[in-house]
Amino acid sequence: MEIEAINPYRFKANNEINAEFILAVFFCSKIETFNRKLLYFFYFTNHISHNTLKFDADVYTDEYLLGVIFKSTENQKILPKKVLRELTGLKDRGTFNKYFNAHLQNLGLQNRRVFTFSESYMILKFWQDEPKGNSFEAFSKGEIAKRFTNGDYERLDLLMTNGIVSYSEYINYDYIKPSDLNKLLTAYSELKVINSSFESKIKYGYLELYSLLFILKKYNTSIKSLLKKEASCLFDS
Repeated sequence: MEIEAINPYRFKANNEINAEFILAVFFCSKIETFNRKLLYFFYFTNHISHNTLKFDADVYTDEYLLGVIFKSTENQKILPKKVLRELTGLKDRGTFNKYFNAHLQNLGLQNRRVFTFSESYMILKFWQDEPKGNSFEAFSKGEIAKRFTNGDYERLDLLMTNGIVSYSEYINYDYIKPSDLNKLLTAYSELKVINSSFESKIKYGYLELYSLLFILKKYNTSIKSLLKKEASCLFDS
């Protein structure tokens, strides 16, 4: 008899298990790193084998763990465009389309209202290119000026149009993409936080985001739960 057949720690998920209970157990674990917690969760729920857990050194990387999620939900249209609008802070449909239509067309997803996890990942990477611990929400120019240039809009305009975005793009958009803010802070490392009054923006990385979505989906909890701050704050950094 193989040991795995009588392993008492393995179980199969069923619809009677409450997602909030799983999340509570998950985050109260004494295991320190998020990736290791998630790895054992995948093992317990039969998404990876014991040999993979024990011998594969790559299993601890974000890329591997995201791959497990995407493979497990392959071809399943799960994430509504409305959730993407909420995540990015562009709740108005017209505003969201203004920023994302060209990118959705490049991906061949312009006519879709619901996406697979891997499709939504490709969509969001255009918006937020930093994989760990950053906000997905759009920043107004006022927020950025208040935080980094002491309210000096002219200096912000000069910095943003000096190789970060084109002048025409900058003046025609009210919000700054998180990915463009990342470029700004990389190009001008001397910029320091002057005012942190909007630090309340929820921050999490792609692995944390899709882990939460995956658990909610697995235990038949509405994806709309993601939009509740109580759930999102599990990953607040």
